[in-house]
Amino acid sequence: MNPKIDRTAVCDLVIIGAGPAGLGAAVYAASEGLTVVMIEANAPGGQAGTSSRIENYLGFPLGISGQELAARAYDQAQKFGCADPHRKDGGPRRLQQQAVPRAVR
Repeated sequence: MNPKIDRTAVCDLVIIGAGPAGLGAAVYAASEGLTVVMIEANAPGGQAGTSSRIENYLGFPLGISGQELAARAYDQAQKFGCADPHRKDGGPRRLQQQAVPRAVR
């Protein structure tokens, strides 16, 4: 370990993207006690979050809106402690989309 690294800023898992896969990974990892940070360029839910109705998702036989599904997954990830330690509201950190790739620090 580098002694110059702020150990309070180190986490177990960084998830890039808060779509269904990212939110699922955040829920499972955080529920197992890992320190998880999610980084998202837009709103949680990804493309599924913009769907008016999702009828083929496990556990929702009558269907659910993409926005509602994303909100439930986001709330569940927050429940287990998934957050961005750099944001006061604890939500996923928003990246500014750039034409040139940037390092996340």
